Amino acid sequence: LISWNERKIDFLFLGRLKFQKGADLLPEISNKLNKKINIIGKGSIFFKDSSKLIYLGEKKLDEVYTFLSNTKVLIMPSRFEGLGLVILEALRFGCNIVAFDCKYGPKDLNNVFKNIYLTKVGDIDDFSSKALIASTKKPGYIEKKKFNKYSQKEFIKQLVSEINNCNPAL
Repeated sequence: LISWNERKIDFLFLGRLKFQKGADLLPEISNKLNKKINIIGKGSIFFKDSSKLIYLGEKKLDEVYTFLSNTKVLIMPSRFEGLGLVILEALRFGCNIVAFDCKYGPKDLNNVFKNIYLTKVGDIDDFSSKALIASTKKPGYIEKKKFNKYSQKEFIKQLVSEINNCNPAL
């Protein structure tokens, strides 16, 4: 795992370029951040030339993991979501996550991981402010190396264990 201070990517969007995923909001978010957002994915939303949006296209899984391991903050402006595999992948690679507080997904993991920053759905100002804060805060569990030693399969088992410890009723 690349150390926090050596990570070269401040902000990454990873997912389908669709309205549901909030991809249409990325130009406004990057303007509010006044920072570049790297984008990996495919879909129906296309971006005009922008010095702040770096569209990287689709990537193979090993390439995605390389990007995640070099990223400080995963940008997740989904308007609605299931759990979201991308959250689990980002957590595994020690990224902070900034997401809209949609009905499911990020909210469900927020009780376990304190490096998930939530904002009201559609609030670009608060989202951008939290993204800037998240880009400066090293996630605590990286220091503990809580999940870094696990394979993908073992990571999921450990994650389920952590969630069950926080929510014994599950």
